[in-house]
Parts: sequence; C-alpha cells; structure tokens
Amino acid sequence: MIGSLPPRAQFAAVSQSKASIIGLDSMTHWLETDLSEFSAILCCTQLLFLTREELSMLSMRIGESWISTAQTLLGKHLRLKGIIVKAGRFGAAFVTRNHIVERPAVSVVDILDPSGAGDALAGALLGACSQAERFDDEFISGPALRAGLDSAAAAISSFGISALI
Repeated sequence: MIGSLPPRAQFAAVSQSKASIIGLDSMTHWLETDLSEFSAILCCTQLLFLTREELSMLSMRIGESWISTAQTLLGKHLRLKGIIVKAGRFGAAFVTRNHIVERPAVSVVDILDPSGAGDALAGALLGACSQAERFDDEFISGPALRAGLDSAAAAISSFGISALI
C-alpha cells in the first residue's frame, strides 16, 4: 500500500517494490499540486483508493457522476484492476470495468477521531486479500471490502490505533 505521500515519494516506493499487488492512495492536496506526477504512478497500480472528490480531480471530470468517472479512469489505465471509492459515513464502493458494488458503512455511535479511516479501510482490505491469497473481484467486493469498512469503523471509534490492535 502506497499511502498519502508526495507523488515523487510514492513513485520511488513503487519503483522499488516487488509486490504483486500495489494499492495507491492520495489526498486532495497532492492532486491539487502534483496531479501529473500522481497520474504517472497509475501505470504501476492495481487498486486505487480515492474519495469521490479526489476521483473527480484526478480525472478532471468535475460534475460527472463518480461511477462514470471511475470507469473512464479504469479504461485509460489497463493495469488498474479497480477503484475503491471512499464515501465516509456512506461506506465505499468497488468499481471495476464491468461492475460496481457499493457497501454501507458500519454504524458508529461515538465518532472520536475520523482521521485514519481511509488508511484503515485500505490496510484491512489489502490485508484480507493477502491473508486469503485472493485478489479476484468477488473477494475484493465482498469479504475484503467488509473487512476494510469494519476496520475504518474501529479506527474512528477511538483515538490512535488502540481499536485496531
């Protein structure tokens, strides 16, 4: 998983990696300041984790539906297997060239610290894929995405990593 680092650092990490599956995340700041460098990393990525806003910024298709935007992006980057579209309290979706699976967020009564929810989702999803040794659409959209959403809920229900350990 290549997290929200400056795109140059992300590219350096990807270039050194021997991983068979690379997940990539970003943040609005890097898409606003280094869009072309971030876009260059997509050729090395299988799974992209973005919010709807970040997805629009990356594709430069502001105002279009996030589903159309995701599928257009997938059509341009052949190595990209899918996009996890993070939607906060609404959950997340797994978008591929052929289908879209949306999953609701896990209900959390007391949100103590929303920072890190996206990282928890990505880490748990990729961890589930690694543990099961599966990277097929059915597994990603089912058990792996559910594990990611469960982890995101745990992350926001406490400060720091205590709920994740």
